[in-house]
Amino acid sequence: GGVVNPGSAVDLQLMDVIGYGSVNPIGSLIETVGHISFLRAHDLGTGYGKAPNYLDVEVIVQLAEEPLRAFGFQLRADANKPTRTEMFDLLRSAFIAGRPIRLDYLTTGPRAGEVIRVANP
Repeated sequence: GGVVNPGSAVDLQLMDVIGYGSVNPIGSLIETVGHISFLRAHDLGTGYGKAPNYLDVEVIVQLAEEPLRAFGFQLRADANKPTRTEMFDLLRSAFIAGRPIRLDYLTTGPRAGEVIRVANP
């Protein structure tokens, strides 16, 4: 008691990384714009990342402007596959051309989100 333990900027950053003090709670709808630094499509059911940022997705994208976040969406044979295939095609063309892209996503973890829309900015 009676001891002051001040927090530093590094302490706040670490708390944010592990999910405390996050500005956007899980389930928030967020928009971000940036240049694709990483784009990958992988096998069904293999997922990406570790808890609490695990994504049950087949397409993963990261932006240069947000290097600590991963975004993704499923590319499964269901009613949404045509829309998701178009999203993947738009991501690929932006990646190849070095153009920025806009992602609308739902936060699913402190550093992860499920993409619901891909568009040109």
